[in-house]
This record gives sequence, structure tokens and C-alpha cells, in this order.
Amino acid sequence: MAEWLKEMGETDTQIMDAILSHNYAHTGENPPKNNLEWSLYCCDELTGFIVATALVRPEKSLASVTIENILKKWKERSFASGVKREQVAECESRLGIPLNEFIEIALNAMQAIAPDLGL
Repeated sequence: MAEWLKEMGETDTQIMDAILSHNYAHTGENPPKNNLEWSLYCCDELTGFIVATALVRPEKSLASVTIENILKKWKERSFASGVKREQVAECESRLGIPLNEFIEIALNAMQAIAPDLGL
């Protein structure tokens, strides 16, 4: 992704560094070092979890998802078992944002663009 953005003319190093650091858990390279990078890193796994939560609801819509729905599924380790919950939970130590508030921020942002996401 970073190479593609460079080819498209992106020169903002803050954006490029954030993109490179969000995959730190998989590559071990470019560890997050500021709030922007930690925010992206922590929410990377969370967005997939929120989508999974929406897709198991009868409406299959982000509009019907609540923080309570997400937290209930969060406790079920078999649900979306590939999601690295500890990566998301780093929002507390790295950003000073309690997990439930971090989930609420991500959910609200995703609900605001739900039509673009097809959910």
C-alpha cells in the first residue's frame, strides 16, 4: 500500500509512517511511535471484529450494532477467533483510551460511512 501511495504522489511522511506501522504485528517492522500510528494499529483488528459482529446480526447492518453487542461478542473467544484482541486492547496503555470508548469511537466512525462499506 505504501509503495502504491508513493507512486500516486503521496509525500506526507506522517501518513506513510502510519500506514507502514499498522502492520507491525505481522511484520515486526516499523513499530508504532505516536498516537496516530498507535490508533491505526489498535483499530486495524477492531474494524474487522465490528464487521463480523454486524454480519451475524439479523439485519446484517452496522446501524443495528451497539457497543454492548460488540463487548458481548468480545468475550466469546470462539467468535472471530483470528482477531488479536490484545492488539486492540493496547488502546488503553498506548493511547489512554478505555477499550469500551475506543470501540465506541470506531463503531461510530464506521456507522457514519456504513453505505460506503456496504453495511
